[in-house]
Amino acid sequence: MKQKLIKSYNLTKRENSDKELYDGSGKFYSETLIDFYEESAWGDGFRTVLINFDERLIFTYCEGDLTLLVCNSSAEFYRELYEASEFYLTN
Repeated sequence: MKQKLIKSYNLTKRENSDKELYDGSGKFYSETLIDFYEESAWGDGFRTVLINFDERLIFTYCEGDLTLLVCNSSAEFYRELYEASEFYLTN
């Protein structure tokens, strides 16, 4: 799934990051994200956050910017989800 998203959206790996992050821009298409769960509480009309629990991926669309976060462990994944929840529910 990770490689499919990177290729489909022409994402590039973010340099100088301690996380495995990929960035791009454009629109996203829900048919390429059928294995993802949309966290509607974190969306606001300009932002959509989609989560793939099986592969520990978090895909974010915000005003044309695309970001894919790849978590290499369950602990990292759930920590990122917690931090995202704290941020998105207050911003």
